[in-house]
Amino acid sequence: MTKTNLVKVEYVLNPDLVHHFRECRESLKKKHGEEFSYPVLAFHGTMETNIKPICETGFKIPGDNVHAHRTDTGWYGKGVYFSEYPAYSMGYIKGATQLLLCQVLQGKAYQCTKLIHGHSLMKGYDSHVSPCKKELVIFNKYHILPQYIVHYQQNAGEFKYTSPPKPTSAAGSTAEGKKGKGRRREESLG
Repeated sequence: MTKTNLVKVEYVLNPDLVHHFRECRESLKKKHGEEFSYPVLAFHGTMETNIKPICETGFKIPGDNVHAHRTDTGWYGKGVYFSEYPAYSMGYIKGATQLLLCQVLQGKAYQCTKLIHGHSLMKGYDSHVSPCKKELVIFNKYHILPQYIVHYQQNAGEFKYTSPPKPTSAAGSTAEGKKGKGRRREESLG
């Protein structure tokens, strides 16, 4: 089992993105009510070379300016994918050591029941959620506020001491029930 260790967390502040995010939050509040305006913290996995540009200018939505998904057509819609589960986001960026942790405005979320490859935002909704509820798809770049760059490292795990094999019995059989081996071993040692 792979173990992940947190190395450091960097705070990101982009006043222009904060301004747009706050405007969108107020707009969602007016459109659907306050309960649909609360942001959630969610992780986004991307190549490390994308992290600084995202923090400086915001996310690019697939389809905008010929921008495309890196991994697929967008199983649950043509948007930017997030998860509240860091390991889920890490699965999309093998070998990387950084994730973005963002505030995300999901607003009124459409619950997907099946794959809807590359579909645009469902009418009357602000985002999509995968059937397993581990993926949140955002279609408006201003509904995303990069907040933290999370640095981590993957380890193969800690060394664990295991007990030596069980000792042999006096009758010459081992704990596994193999006759003779334990006796010969005793004789060679004595």
